Amino acid sequence: MKKMLFFVLICLFTGVLSAQRLDDGSFENKWLQYTTTRTDIPVYWDYSHSETDDIIRTINSLVVIPNAVVRTELTAFRETEDVKDGDYAVRLTTVTFDNILLVPGVLGTITDDFISDYINAGGINVQAEFNFAPLALTGYYKYLPVNGDSAVIEVELYNEDIVIGSGKFIQRNRVEEWTEFTVNVHHNVPGSAVTHIRMLFISSAGYNFEDLMSCKGQVGSTLYIDDIKFSYESSITESILSDVKVKTYPNPATETVTFEFDQQMKGDFFIYNTLGSEVASYPLAGETLNVNVSTLEAGTYLFRVIDNNNIRKSGKFLVK
Repeated sequence: MKKMLFFVLICLFTGVLSAQRLDDGSFENKWLQYTTTRTDIPVYWDYSHSETDDIIRTINSLVVIPNAVVRTELTAFRETEDVKDGDYAVRLTTVTFDNILLVPGVLGTITDDFISDYINAGGINVQAEFNFAPLALTGYYKYLPVNGDSAVIEVELYNEDIVIGSGKFIQRNRVEEWTEFTVNVHHNVPGSAVTHIRMLFISSAGYNFEDLMSCKGQVGSTLYIDDIKFSYESSITESILSDVKVKTYPNPATETVTFEFDQQMKGDFFIYNTLGSEVASYPLAGETLNVNVSTLEAGTYLFRVIDNNNIRKSGKFLVK
């Protein structure tokens, strides 16, 4: 009976997410309020679950599944009182669905249809603006486990369907003060381009998304997350959630390529070849930058806009 309930619930997990950009790792933006017909959960806040161009989401929208065979609960919350800085953080809590399924609080590169997107598809596809392989995922956390539970933070880098880098952080102890975490990424294929990323923050490390009946953990275990970033060489960091957009034209280019940003930019504009070697740099101040590429060999090039060791934007373009 429980297996049948599990199967039916999975069949109800519907949703499509085509990621277009990274979000804001301080979790200050994109919180939306939703209403339901449930008397126990009439309204709830969720992090971008209806936005089709975000990669970091929760599974909170499961609470609105019509005629669900088990009673679902919220697992992720907008934290307003206990934050690292700013106004908001994320609070993830392990719960039960009708005392049948144990479901940990989860935030990451998932959709409501996490069985398909997380397990089968290898994470959510991140488009060209994610071009560099980070050395680590960093941020701040607190963890309040119940009965010896543990939390986990995981990251995997993909080139198409091949894992080219991974890292995991497990916390088994109680951490009552905001503490910095670092998930170092071990690169299996150094120099390979990143096309996908899988990233998860989970309040109980004994999760099993292939079979929710096999999840292990303790109801009430709570993980707080704030200020997540990727880190690169020379202390350069990149916010998980950058909202800067750029138009690159012509692409491919032969003589001059124009980079047109949707907001005022400042910093330094760097161009790299696919091996990661810097081939040119320019000061940037404003919304537009024209670059002469006539001396560059034909091929693919990467770019970064860096201001005070923070990557504001990255991308790629072609020279023919």
